[in-house]
Amino acid sequence: MPPALCGLAVSGQDAARKSDSKENDMKTRWQKVAAGFSVVVMALLLSGVAIAQCPGGPVPKAKLHRQSWGAGNEGARLVLASDETDPIVGMWRVKLTAGDQTIDEAISQWHGDGTEIMNSSRNPETQSFCLGVWQNAGNSTYRLNHYAISWDQGFSTTQPLGLANIRESVTLAKDGKSFFGTFTINQYDEQGNTLVTITGTIVGYRIDLKTNLKVLF
Repeated sequence: MPPALCGLAVSGQDAARKSDSKENDMKTRWQKVAAGFSVVVMALLLSGVAIAQCPGGPVPKAKLHRQSWGAGNEGARLVLASDETDPIVGMWRVKLTAGDQTIDEAISQWHGDGTEIMNSSRNPETQSFCLGVWQNAGNSTYRLNHYAISWDQGFSTTQPLGLANIRESVTLAKDGKSFFGTFTINQYDEQGNTLVTITGTIVGYRIDLKTNLKVLF
């Protein structure tokens, strides 16, 4: 083998030995660090157990707290539907009529937090869900301010027609199973210009666990 090549081979072997030596040193150091870290972790765990078992008395028993969606002076508590819930709260089958024309037949929910949602009988492509807020006006009368984003496929398939606003004033029957009132619908374009206004009457029938299909059709 030529001397130059022999020299290169020998240099390569020396470099390999040095590299192996460095790797071994790094492995040894890492093993020492890992061992030291394990000792620290174990010490912390043991001290945690000692603290949990705390000298000077028995281990305090865990206390279960009632889950809650609300809070008060007595701490967390469940907020459940009860006789104190506003009578309008619940699920309703509603019908909006202008003269002899049915504008909408929908399912609506009035929530205890003063919000409302309606699943309209409109084609979902024109936006069949809309949202509102309500307030008790006294004497079993309620005011609803309701908004929807309307779509008209004949107008555009990429841009909404505009906001629709429904204002309702309804009075709950004494038995709480129905309500009757008036509504006004204003349809706006995207610039806020009024396109059409519709007024009429609305009637609602409560849906509960005993409700059958006769009320829904």
